[in-house]
Amino acid sequence: RVVSAFNNPMGNKVLLRAGIDAGPCAGAVVGKVRRFYCLYGDTLNTASRCCSAATPGYIWCTERYANLLRSSNRNPIDLSEQESQNFKGKGLTR
Repeated sequence: RVVSAFNNPMGNKVLLRAGIDAGPCAGAVVGKVRRFYCLYGDTLNTASRCCSAATPGYIWCTERYANLLRSSNRNPIDLSEQESQNFKGKGLTR
């Protein structure tokens, strides 16, 4: 809802897509001159693949993350099932 309120300068709608997964990851400060914080791990790779599979205007989350949301007492999000996708290096993923 928040993103739908924004338009780009040409008057077109801005469509956001995102991928979310839950799991372990590692982080580190990278660089000598221009330092930045970088995250690594299979969880982030899976989230990135979810983002690539997401339809513009939607958020694709893994089944692992959806189960975490469903088990929490604070779940105001309406989750809908999508077709499984074959992610490179991961196989069939829901």
